[in-house]
Amino acid sequence: MDLEPFWELVERARADAGGDALGQIELLVEWLSRTSAARVREFGAQWEQAMDALYTWELWGAGAIMLDFCSDDGFEYFRAWLVCHGRRVAEVAATDPDRLAELELAFVDGDATLEEALGVAHRAHTAITGDEEAWWEEDDDIGVGFSGPAGEPWPTTVEGFAARWPRLWRAYGPRAWLAPPCHGDPADGLLNIARPPTR
Repeated sequence: MDLEPFWELVERARADAGGDALGQIELLVEWLSRTSAARVREFGAQWEQAMDALYTWELWGAGAIMLDFCSDDGFEYFRAWLVCHGRRVAEVAATDPDRLAELELAFVDGDATLEEALGVAHRAHTAITGDEEAWWEEDDDIGVGFSGPAGEPWPTTVEGFAARWPRLWRAYGPRAWLAPPCHGDPADGLLNIARPPTR
């Protein structure tokens, strides 16, 4: 799927909102609401493709350092925050998350998450159709699925985190973890993430 139109729309909304993430979301909803239900579904599929590209252990570990703790839901909100920064940031997040430490990122009230962005397509679709449930009725194929993140799982030691993401560790750490975050087996499509004990 060609993501060029998707990134153009996301980045134009961000620019027009002056870099304000919540304003960007409102502009995206407004603009998409002026199109068609089919166009909104296309945007929704493009959004999921952009999010899926970031569903990696490498980025999740980066999020754990930046946020101090990053649950499965938190990782979704973290990825949404990154996608809303635009293509360049998303590409860095997908290919070399440790380089996020070198980028100028816009935090939302001091936080690196943006749950509100997940509802853009649904809100626009509801505005067009007048039916809040219609989006979900055709939404069965959207999403990452239940296979778990791509790549190599996290290190088993705090030192391993510091070595694997050295730039982020210097920028956002050192975290006062006695042990790193750990994960259990996938259950119901989600991964059980344990908060690291701290001093």
